[in-house]
Amino acid sequence: MEFMKAKEIDDESTIATEYTDMESCPGVAPNKSPSSKVVGEDEAYLLKQKYAYGSIAFSAIQTFIVISLAAGCHVAPLDINPMLGPYPDALDRFGAKNAVMIVDQGQRWRLLTPILLHAGFFHLLCNLTVQLEVGSFFEREWGTPTWFLIYTTGSMGATLLSACVHPNTISVGSSGAAMALLGAKCSEVLCKAREESMSVQDKLGREVRKQQIKGILCHLSLITLCSFVPLVDWSSHLGGFISGIFLGLLLFSFSIKRKLWLGLYGFSGFFFSLMYVFITLQYLYGRSMDRLDDEERDSLTDLCAFYKESLENYDCQCSA
Repeated sequence: MEFMKAKEIDDESTIATEYTDMESCPGVAPNKSPSSKVVGEDEAYLLKQKYAYGSIAFSAIQTFIVISLAAGCHVAPLDINPMLGPYPDALDRFGAKNAVMIVDQGQRWRLLTPILLHAGFFHLLCNLTVQLEVGSFFEREWGTPTWFLIYTTGSMGATLLSACVHPNTISVGSSGAAMALLGAKCSEVLCKAREESMSVQDKLGREVRKQQIKGILCHLSLITLCSFVPLVDWSSHLGGFISGIFLGLLLFSFSIKRKLWLGLYGFSGFFFSLMYVFITLQYLYGRSMDRLDDEERDSLTDLCAFYKESLENYDCQCSA
């Protein structure tokens, strides 16, 4: 979530399950509970694990951090932070995306830490809804290691593009990582479409993925519409989705049995992932920084001082 500009403040388990539709965006996350039908193992779509350990852990950590920041740094007035959360300088102090700090101060850990932070309780609720519904089901399908790699790597890809496009803002949130999961699912569907085996489990898998594509399109439509809302960082959404597609091609290509398609998809995923990182880093350290004048760089280096000068009675609650 994009929070502010430097010169102006915006108003801005292996478990058998049925693939019945969810009410929100049908098809992305089939019924999470075990099937009530008495069926054989071959008649149910099998997941790799029963619980989504990563989704639950990240959600718990993100919730704890929002509560801790609100308690320790106080909740800002709604005219400063409409998401019911801490003051902006507190978010920056604890790891928000800040292109100037990444480039000039070498704080590259800020490429990852924004997924742990949220602008406030409203922002957190929106992201956890997707993370615990869609993200958790994908984790149970793929397994925690694959899910974790896509979630974290996709979030860094989201932060990279955001820093390139909006170097004069800070931003936080895990929506870029969620978009990476959706992008990776699209790549999985593409890779699995090359399967020729027609076992019962393969047929069930195809039916599930058909339903999931409908749900993905629904979520993408909703997120795209939300991207035009003030304070929402659309570039992070786009960066996460693109990163997820490229990484998904690389990871899920290994499920393809035909060597030609495995090599084609795997090489494409690897090549485009490298190109994405190379191009965004080159742009970030070059043109993006050139677009900032000295005043903007100073503002992003010391947000507390910037806000104190820009807003009357602004209080930097978490400054050293």
